[in-house]
Amino acid sequence: MSEAHGPVTFRSRSFFPSVVTLAIAVSIVFLAYLAEGSLASQRVMVDLIMPVGLGWLASIYNVAYQCINGTKQRLVMAVILSAIIGVTFNPILTRMLIAGLEGDVAKASPLEASANRYRAVVVLGGGAFLGRNDEAQLNKDGHRIVLAAQLWHAGKTDAIICTGADNFVPGSESLDRKSLERYNPSRLGFELLRSLDVPEDRIFLIDGMNTSAEMTNLHLFLQSPPPTFPARGDIGLITSAFHIPRARRLAEARGLTLLPLPTSYRTGSAEPFSVIDLVPTAESGATFFQAMREHLASLVGR
Repeated sequence: MSEAHGPVTFRSRSFFPSVVTLAIAVSIVFLAYLAEGSLASQRVMVDLIMPVGLGWLASIYNVAYQCINGTKQRLVMAVILSAIIGVTFNPILTRMLIAGLEGDVAKASPLEASANRYRAVVVLGGGAFLGRNDEAQLNKDGHRIVLAAQLWHAGKTDAIICTGADNFVPGSESLDRKSLERYNPSRLGFELLRSLDVPEDRIFLIDGMNTSAEMTNLHLFLQSPPPTFPARGDIGLITSAFHIPRARRLAEARGLTLLPLPTSYRTGSAEPFSVIDLVPTAESGATFFQAMREHLASLVGR
């Protein structure tokens, strides 16, 4: 007889958590429709059925289930898990976290006539990748390279230094050295700048598997630069805005004075609240990871 009642008992225990989870999902979709229209509600539905969205809903279900059927310890663990997902993948919170790193935006554009002129600008690697069509392409940090080209054509710099070297390339054992070098961020930057009409002899390359190594190699380069490298003037540092604080700390630790030229901002100039932002997303999780890595680096002086 207990076997006959087993499924009924399970259904009765699952009914309340299911209703709560479904009610939350439907409420967010309906609220998005009322506030921002059908396109917003469709976007919310898509986000909810993505892996992170489903994981978030599952964590809510688990909290409701443990609240009715579980022990206090299980309920606490369920709440903690749901909170971790809700915080680390939340678009609003991750934007706030990354905005704290990006700091205040400079009021004057570095391209204005009155802006500073540099003997060289350093473009940190990470703004490009080698696409499947075997051509260098920009990624979400690609405005680093664009800004360098803009500064050159605006007459604001006499040289550009591209940095970066990958320490691992999948399938590299089957590549010759010439092919392998094409994967290096510095080489990709060189190819893109050349395609943007920056003269080859004004582009200099520096290796470095990470920012620390790049700054070490930059210090060595500036101690004994090639004859064609400009001798006097300020040096600018181009990298993503959230990365500027750590890059400058590493530069100063090596006795380098680099003037910041932040770009590739992760946050917009005006981002009003949207109901869509209530749903956790994988993209926000990636941004949270980047922001936490930068904040943790600052705690250990890196």
